[in-house]
Amino acid sequence: MSKRRKILTELEIAEMMQNISDIDSETDSDSDSDSDTIIYSDHKESSESCDDEDITDICMPSTSKASTSPWSSTVENLTQLPFKAVPGLKVDDSVAEEIDFFRHYFDDTVMKLITEQTNLYQRSIYPEDASGARSSNYLPVTEEEMFVFFALTILIGIIKKPKIKMYFSTNPMLATPFFNSVMSRDRYVAILRCLHFASSDAKKIGKLQPVLDKIIENFKSAYTPERNISIDESLLLWKGRLGFRQYVPAKRSRYGIKLYKLCESKSGYIYNFIIYTGKDTVLKETLGLYGERVVKSLLEELSGQGYHLYIDRFFMSPSLADELFGLQTNTCGTVMRRRKGMPENFPPAQMKSVRCWFCRKRT
Repeated sequence: MSKRRKILTELEIAEMMQNISDIDSETDSDSDSDSDTIIYSDHKESSESCDDEDITDICMPSTSKASTSPWSSTVENLTQLPFKAVPGLKVDDSVAEEIDFFRHYFDDTVMKLITEQTNLYQRSIYPEDASGARSSNYLPVTEEEMFVFFALTILIGIIKKPKIKMYFSTNPMLATPFFNSVMSRDRYVAILRCLHFASSDAKKIGKLQPVLDKIIENFKSAYTPERNISIDESLLLWKGRLGFRQYVPAKRSRYGIKLYKLCESKSGYIYNFIIYTGKDTVLKETLGLYGERVVKSLLEELSGQGYHLYIDRFFMSPSLADELFGLQTNTCGTVMRRRKGMPENFPPAQMKSVRCWFCRKRT
């Protein structure tokens, strides 16, 4: 059996959090609250139980500083944060079908912005001639036409063909009649060439930022997550030329655009996200480790409501758990043993018979 430490499964973590809740519900004491929980696990089978006496002996801080250390291995008198949010859909009864939800995220404000920026770019590449008239190739795009363009673009992602012109082909062997019935090939290509979401002077993610900000706002306004939420990184497949394209061999896509996402654990609904663009990544928080700033930036609107946040070791640190607890948010996850603020002698070197170890910081 390998002795390599491993992240607890989500089920085990959920069970531990539930046990903590049960202990708190049986205790009415007003004792000090616990802010940081650090958990390690090995490869032992789930049927094996932990020996309480062994855990106490191993997890306690060094004896030389036992009287002053804020860390403890006890779980008594835990304070359960009240959950104040009202989870669920926040849209009205008129949003009932798939197209209604699409129109909620890509609403009139978003489509108007895209249409205006596309027409501005069209004017720059189709200038007026000497007589003051526009080129015959220029035709302003309307919001209704932009919706048709996006519908066809979504279909292109579903119906796979090597070239765009094949979607508009009249050859019986290649034809997809719906495309020609709503838009000509030349018109689709002209809009695709001029498609813009922001000023042409914008750099990197700034070319998308105005639209992204509005879409994220619509994601937040449509749904409130349930109590258990998580933050992790994801890779959106992209193999084209891009200054902030990432290579992550551990991911399925390997090449693509990296995102930091805040999601509801039960449904996977994306409540908020940040696109990673290297040193130019825009974060609302400016203090702390990079992972801590990502978490606080994503969690801004949900702090103070009693959420349970699950994160991995890239984001986790004792200082972050302590700060989020002060903002009425419980935090659970693995942590790098060398992070600043970790208790001494934890985790122990001997990981043989005990399945998991934990320490708790009392404040």
